[in-house]
Amino acid sequence: MYQIQCPSTPVAQLRGHADGPIHIIRFTCDGNYCITGGNDRTVRLWNPTRVDPAYRPPLSTKLSSQEYYARQYSQNYGGDESAQQQQQYLPSALPMQTYSEGHVHPVHAITTNSSSTILLSSSDRTLVATN
Repeated sequence: MYQIQCPSTPVAQLRGHADGPIHIIRFTCDGNYCITGGNDRTVRLWNPTRVDPAYRPPLSTKLSSQEYYARQYSQNYGGDESAQQQQQYLPSALPMQTYSEGHVHPVHAITTNSSSTILLSSSDRTLVATN
């Protein structure tokens, strides 16, 4: 029987869409980055495994930001607290690029080609190709 390891502890939150919900999220073909589209008519490229350098754990710790958060989460909350309380300590993932031109309606679909060199995003009436 196969042993499957699934993610169990949140390590970062994607923060940056300004207005309303995120409608779509996709990983790039290589699985290293993710792309989000939202109500604010923007598409954002993220490195979800790298915490924003602006996030700093307490100076007394020698752990990385992600290790510090994971330890705090498991010790203090154990998954029993509300999501809002947990998220106040959750560091932001590293936003890499924002594409804000071209959409006049919320973004509902995104995809890339097989080499992730072309990004297609669509809203209600617009399809935008970015390379």
